[in-house]
Amino acid sequence: MDKKSKYRTNVLFQRTSFLKGMGSVLNISGNYYQFDYSDSSLIADSKAIKSDWGVIGQDIKNAAEQLIETNTK
Repeated sequence: MDKKSKYRTNVLFQRTSFLKGMGSVLNISGNYYQFDYSDSSLIADSKAIKSDWGVIGQDIKNAAEQLIETNTK
């Protein structure tokens, strides 16, 4: 299984850490996170759907590889 996958489910959102999360609690102005803004909602939806199906494909591939590995032992 690959440690770093091409697709992810949170394509439109910034990846954060625990410390950034704690810092956002203290943020009063409300503009702490940057989002992946698209020109239209249709483009944003298509990016998200493509990435979601990519994650599903990766899961199926990983399951098939594990099944083959289990059955060849």
